[in-house]
Amino acid sequence: MALTNIELYEELKKTVTEDAARMIADVVPRGEEIATKSDLALLESNLKGYIDARLLRFTLMFFVPMWIGLLGMFGVVIAKL
Repeated sequence: MALTNIELYEELKKTVTEDAARMIADVVPRGEEIATKSDLALLESNLKGYIDARLLRFTLMFFVPMWIGLLGMFGVVIAKL
């Protein structure tokens, strides 16, 4: 059991059995290993930027050539009229 979980274990022992308190204290991660709101906000902004970049890349690779091809095809059809 980690040193930081000893206080948790002692407090849990007051309300649950000793075995249950030990199991809970062993499973709960240390405070340094838990993500904070700022960690999650940073992850969200990084992920959002990544998704935006991938969406832009997909759009440029798929839709732009398709529209250029359609415009070229319409240009040929109009020129033949």
